[in-house]
Amino acid sequence: MINGRIASSIVRGALAAALAFLTLTLPALCAEPVKPADVLFPRGSRVGLVPPPGMIASKTFPGFMDPDKNAGIVIRVMPPDAYGPMKASLADDTLKKQGLTVEKRETLELAIGKADLIVGSELSPEKKPFRKWLLLVSTKDLTAAVSVQAPANDSVYSDAAVRTSLASLTLRDKVPDTDYLGLLPFKVGDTAGFRIGNVIPGRALLLIDAPAYPHMIATNGLPEYEYNARVIATPAPGGPSDPNQLANLARHAFNSIDGIKDRH
Repeated sequence: MINGRIASSIVRGALAAALAFLTLTLPALCAEPVKPADVLFPRGSRVGLVPPPGMIASKTFPGFMDPDKNAGIVIRVMPPDAYGPMKASLADDTLKKQGLTVEKRETLELAIGKADLIVGSELSPEKKPFRKWLLLVSTKDLTAAVSVQAPANDSVYSDAAVRTSLASLTLRDKVPDTDYLGLLPFKVGDTAGFRIGNVIPGRALLLIDAPAYPHMIATNGLPEYEYNARVIATPAPGGPSDPNQLANLARHAFNSIDGIKDRH
């Protein structure tokens, strides 16, 4: 599917290749100040931007895509201390081994924080030429890695258009709970006072009773926190076809948990 090709190609050539960095000069990039209403945030992400015309929000990866042109933007959010190791891993030779030929490096001061940019080119598995823009941004709260892919010599996704989009990178204070819950394959109604501890997109939800973590991010694993109570919700295959048997299934699953002495 085209969605998967965009995500895997961008992540492989950009994020997985170690995200590269474009340092933009803001006055030269934006003719007008960015309007908050124009910035779009991938679901579950604190980092967003104004995507170039023609791109829409992806439902399969954190970013934006143009399926007709196999173009896209992937936004990845990591801890603050990831900036140093990420930057150190982005030598030209290393990227070259991953198929990306570096043409230019720049260093910028964006409104969101210090940014490094790499611009280069890459051939797709079908030997079609693509342009890549790789941006790494350091803030006090997080490291943001942004990768852009577009067909070479495409007039819509010109260097100027992509730079304008990257210059609009914006950090919001908090991700709404509805965003996090929207990453799950099931619906959650009343959280009964519990806080969202973390979300594994498409797989699991961790609810905890305390404390408050205002800067949660969706990750690939469930971290350990101090808490008095927790709820982990995850879908599983199988189960009774008769809804009346769901209570018995839940009771059996609960009784199988080791270490619980007071069951009532």
